[in-house]
Amino acid sequence: MEKEDARKQTSEALLEPRKQVIRFFRKCERVMGIVELTGLSHPAVRLAIDRFEAGVAAALRRKTRGRKQGEGRKPKPEEEAELRVCGRAQR
Repeated sequence: MEKEDARKQTSEALLEPRKQVIRFFRKCERVMGIVELTGLSHPAVRLAIDRFEAGVAAALRRKTRGRKQGEGRKPKPEEEAELRVCGRAQR
């Protein structure tokens, strides 16, 4: 079975298999059985179950990754505009 790269999937597409894990878990399915049925890895299944048991069902959703736009930039926006103006004057 060929696995898809989860980094390229939408949050909704990633949430559905996790919901499946919880449904199988509620039916008292064993972890390795859930792994075979869903195609997820053992750590992914175990993590979903652990979060569900901890009462953090909302934690099954994927978090936004990476920096926010403009965060962590070296020059501030004002300095950047000044650098652009100065760069044109030198040409």
